[in-house]
Amino acid sequence: MSGRKYDYSNELAQDVPQSENEERKAEARIQRLEKRSTALTDEFRDLKPEIGRTYNLLQKLVSQTGAFTTTMLNLHDLLKTDLPIRFSEEDKKMLQDELSSIARKAAGEIRKNEKRVSVPQAVFSCMVILLVLLSVFFALVIFANLKLLRSDMLTELVILYSILIVLTLAVAYIFYRHK
Repeated sequence: MSGRKYDYSNELAQDVPQSENEERKAEARIQRLEKRSTALTDEFRDLKPEIGRTYNLLQKLVSQTGAFTTTMLNLHDLLKTDLPIRFSEEDKKMLQDELSSIARKAAGEIRKNEKRVSVPQAVFSCMVILLVLLSVFFALVIFANLKLLRSDMLTELVILYSILIVLTLAVAYIFYRHK
């Protein structure tokens, strides 16, 4: 234990035990302190690489921040010399109002999108396949009924519903394109 940073043996050597009981207590205390010192040393040894990595990352961040600040100051100076624009109070207020309205619109869009329920791509694909299969089944049932029954009324209903479906799809496409 000698030579270690957390060695408390010198402090304990000053306490001279008076009896056997106190001597055992002192030995137990020495052992406890040695265990604690060893545990602290081990923990520090385990943390040393992390501290080094953190230090290196912090140094890198500081250097990048300094370079960024220098670049921004140079850009600001260039803009001041090349574009000497002066804003009046009215222009500043108008710009702030415009930015506020854009922020309000964006916040509204975000709130509107929060209420949406997202569907994973696999579930959406399954739903589309299921819809196509059900449509094919419905078409087959209609075709079988037309062939087996040969009813003029049934034929007229199928034609009417086909026209309504085509019109509905056309209106939906027009609204989709204009939005």
